[in-house]
Amino acid sequence: MKKMNFLETGPFSFNYASMGLFSLFLLLLLVSWYCVGAVRMAYLQKEIGNEKGALKKISLEKDKRLEFAQLAGKRQLEKTAEKKLTSIFTNPPVWSSLLQELAGRVPKQIRLKSIEVSLKEEEGAYFLDLVGRGNASRMIAHFISRLDDSLLFQNAKLLGTKDLGKTEDQGIDFHVQVEINTERLKAGI
Repeated sequence: MKKMNFLETGPFSFNYASMGLFSLFLLLLLVSWYCVGAVRMAYLQKEIGNEKGALKKISLEKDKRLEFAQLAGKRQLEKTAEKKLTSIFTNPPVWSSLLQELAGRVPKQIRLKSIEVSLKEEEGAYFLDLVGRGNASRMIAHFISRLDDSLLFQNAKLLGTKDLGKTEDQGIDFHVQVEINTERLKAGI
């Protein structure tokens, strides 16, 4: 029986020298692969740091702009509120006769919850926003028609209703807007 070494025979023979060179080549390949990965990770970490810095700058800029917008909004709101107050107190209607007329127009089945005054500057007209509750829709319609029949009110509009159904507070909530006839009010009618 003859021993045959397949590593030394054939077209390509392996000996310790060639195996050492191959191992060294493989080791260099793995080390270079690791170094490329480490350099790439360091580059990505640097990019992440740069992006975090840019994000922080953008966030600070956003906060500054938001704060500025809030201050500008507050100033605008203050100016609007000041204009509304000024417009209500300059040449206001005679409220006592107006409220007396309104009280005479409200049926007993209607309860008013709030009365708000607004001035539409583009029209130069005062409006009353009436919010209340009635026990039937026909009573609300009757109330609106009574407002239209008045000489001091005009253009009464039903803006919305909400039926409370079978709850404890039965009835229908409503919102009516009516224009004040300032010419008749100033004339003393």
